[in-house]
Amino acid sequence: MRKIILFQGAILSKGRTFESCQDSSKNIEYCVLEDISKLSSKLEEKNFVCYFLFWEKDVKNFKNDIFFKALDQSKIISIPDIDFPRGKLNSNYNQKNKLFHYYAMNYGITYLISNNIVRDEDILIRTRTDIKFDIKQLKHLVDLNIKDLIKGKIMNQYWMESNSRWFIDFIFGGKLEVMFQLYNRLYKNCLNDNDYAYSVHQDIIKTIASLYLPRFLIYKEKAPKVLSRNMILNMIYCNPLKINNKPKSFLLKISILLSRFFIRMIYSLSRIIFSIYVLYESFLFHAVYDLFIIPMTFKFQSSIVWRGKKCTDNYKKFILENKKSELVFSAYKQNLK
Repeated sequence: MRKIILFQGAILSKGRTFESCQDSSKNIEYCVLEDISKLSSKLEEKNFVCYFLFWEKDVKNFKNDIFFKALDQSKIISIPDIDFPRGKLNSNYNQKNKLFHYYAMNYGITYLISNNIVRDEDILIRTRTDIKFDIKQLKHLVDLNIKDLIKGKIMNQYWMESNSRWFIDFIFGGKLEVMFQLYNRLYKNCLNDNDYAYSVHQDIIKTIASLYLPRFLIYKEKAPKVLSRNMILNMIYCNPLKINNKPKSFLLKISILLSRFFIRMIYSLSRIIFSIYVLYESFLFHAVYDLFIIPMTFKFQSSIVWRGKKCTDNYKKFILENKKSELVFSAYKQNLK
């Protein structure tokens, strides 16, 4: 059994940092090669095996970079560029990036398996290309929880009590067999517009739940409808007196009013039913986290550096940055190690 780190993402990472996590307008562009070169070298010293999932175009553009050359070239898996058949992805940035993520991970894990590089019992940890972390803490956590990981549990940074639909995916992993099933399902669902949820965080936790539980227990939300909920509500509850070209027939007027009433009732009933489901789903996910997910320590979380900016080591401040939600890390004693 080996411990494998799979770096996945762009070489030029664009987006937020820990300092700007609440402000989506403060995006930066960060080259990850120097960090990955140093981090992977230290990981190898701790008996981790590192592989790099880089896009084909990135490999071509950065092949002469000094830090790119410093990487073990035999461990670089070049992900072919692809045009997806779902036309709406061309104008939907979030969905497109989500599918790229799933495609790259599914391609990379399949490559490792088909070339007999890995075995089912190996532990595979997916990490973003644009983060650094405390290697000693990671090794300690993997070794501490190795029995549960071999059984099929998944280890991730932490989870949120107030928003159990939000899976934290900066770095997480489990047995290779479990990780393959997860990303294979994520990719196929998303490719066929059959996602469990629009958000990548919600999609992952719902798909994880589907690995351990019967699939019919988890509702598939898929991508949002073309019209927003507010737009639909405005149309349903608009004033009928403002409608032009009103019908003259009294019976037709009554029929329309009754139909409008029933549409409103059905819509309101569907919202009530969905609210009940969301409550049930919350309890379901809490159980999934408790039974099948191993949270890491805050000490490890506080060591993470994202696009050059370090996470705070102040627990109370970190909670405020996470919408004041109670966060579930591993046992307090483990945080002290």
